[in-house]
Amino acid sequence: MKRCTNPIHHQSSRFRLCFLWLFVYILLQGSAYPNELKFNQISLPHGLPNSTVFVIHQDRHGFIWFGTREGLVRYDGLQIKEPWLPDGGITVLNDRMVTGIAEDEKGNLFVSIWGSGIYYYNRYNGSLAALCDDHTGGQQWCTRVWVLRMMADGALLAGTLGSGVFFYDPFNQTWKSAIVQQLPDDPGLNIRAIEIEHDGSIWFASDEKGLSRWSSSTGKMDFWTIDENSINKKQIINTIAFHDQSIWVGSSSGLYMHRYHHSKVLEKVPLKGFPAPDIRSVITVGDKLWLGTDGYGLLIYSSKTNLTEQHTFSGKVGGLSSSVIFKLFMS
Repeated sequence: MKRCTNPIHHQSSRFRLCFLWLFVYILLQGSAYPNELKFNQISLPHGLPNSTVFVIHQDRHGFIWFGTREGLVRYDGLQIKEPWLPDGGITVLNDRMVTGIAEDEKGNLFVSIWGSGIYYYNRYNGSLAALCDDHTGGQQWCTRVWVLRMMADGALLAGTLGSGVFFYDPFNQTWKSAIVQQLPDDPGLNIRAIEIEHDGSIWFASDEKGLSRWSSSTGKMDFWTIDENSINKKQIINTIAFHDQSIWVGSSSGLYMHRYHHSKVLEKVPLKGFPAPDIRSVITVGDKLWLGTDGYGLLIYSSKTNLTEQHTFSGKVGGLSSSVIFKLFMS
């Protein structure tokens, strides 16, 4: 099993085992009982270049793209293939760590490569263009992009570890830093999650400022903090999700939530039996939240009953292959 550094908590010098990428097909098979969930694994024997996957994107044609520790690949439901290139050559898309994927209105992809830059991949002619990379003068921030999000007007948001948020205008082909004055491009600002609401408002998660929201109607930024009495101040917000008219936050110290028009302090969500799980990914499945954790496997939380179900490594056919889940994705 391969040992690798952990870029999510990049300030730490410790090493850890990379157990799981996680993308699985979850087959309910008509059953509502958690012990009947079945998991099908897609990994190295099926063509995945590396078993650690940081980002998953489904394009407008239905193909699923995996950003792995060693390159970008496409899954068509049967096979995993590398991006098509006219000369069949090796590029940065083939063997480096992919952290972000976004898609424009034409179906082409923006891809962030850790340590290299941000690239525009034309899936129709196979061309690859660097929007900014490690050879671009004065733009070293683009080698540390952790998340990409596409806005409705075609603009691209890039959240970095160490330099804040950057905005790409595809019409003028220019980058701008500090798109929101209250969220400056400061050397210590680590952006780990960005989510966009239907009205265009943008949510950001950063190590230093916690959870913040830029309003598309007022142009102002609001901030939410985590109750310091219930959590280590050095917690890291890994993911943001919308569910049941609330904002849900997965952090290194558990699950938190914010209901609109309420307090500016995020509420700790008690997960019985799991006091402070490191939550890496959150998605909504029906009326429940699925939580991908580092160590506890998959937790399924019901906001209506406040009950939490656990699925962890079992070593059995149809079970999870690891208790470490970096990414959950709903197709």
